[in-house]
Amino acid sequence: MQSEQFLVMEGIRQGGVLSPVLFNLVMDDVIKETRGKTSKLYMGHRNLEPVWISECAFADDILVLARSDTELKKNLNIWNEKLKERKLKLNVSKTKIMTGGRPDIAVNVELNGDKVEQVSTMKYLGVHIESQGYQDQETRSMREYKHKSMVQSMEMKYLRKVLGITQKDKIRNADIRKQLQVQSVLSRIENRQLGWFGHLIRMNNDRPPVKKVWEAKRQIKRRKGRPPTTWDQGIARILESRGITRAEATTMAKNRKKWSTFVHGERQ
Repeated sequence: MQSEQFLVMEGIRQGGVLSPVLFNLVMDDVIKETRGKTSKLYMGHRNLEPVWISECAFADDILVLARSDTELKKNLNIWNEKLKERKLKLNVSKTKIMTGGRPDIAVNVELNGDKVEQVSTMKYLGVHIESQGYQDQETRSMREYKHKSMVQSMEMKYLRKVLGITQKDKIRNADIRKQLQVQSVLSRIENRQLGWFGHLIRMNNDRPPVKKVWEAKRQIKRRKGRPPTTWDQGIARILESRGITRAEATTMAKNRKKWSTFVHGERQ
């Protein structure tokens, strides 16, 4: 039995190949309309010029930035209205607020009559972020056990169970991974970080906002205690452990094939 033809005025079929393309076009339009209306956040200086951004967008994961709760309310309301104009709904239950550097500050924001939850940690694009900016949240298990060796110990305990062996069998960790054809968790994390480093190095100048944010140097008053480890410092330590300098890595990363071989080795 075949129905009569009808027009689809809203939405598309579930799983349609055009879905991500159309969504990206709509979101690009929203970003362009909000630009110039939303308040921006100072990220630092690059080449003696201040760097300001108001949002980070990746598909439907949007990060809206502001300097104060007043500006945040303004930015969120602008985004909410522009989305409504396109019959898109902002999911308040999945929307979170986090303050940078001052987790003690309470921020009260309501959207569509519902209060937006404030958190001290959140996960954005698969990365754990803490309000105080500690990088350790990206590998939270490492922080809980205080040392990388504990992560490796847990990993090997699981792999031995997979093979049905124990430490009494005295089989080297490298041999166990080779038999199971798996890479260590710590190496996988480092490889992902180096992969992103290479992507940033090769990034063309036609994407200036991303390059500016990455290269921006913050100018803030240093607080008491040990300064938090930056992402660049973490990359420098990984490169040093692999016997290469930052300058050499920067040159090598411009060649995608050479950089991939250095990061992952020769792939079969």
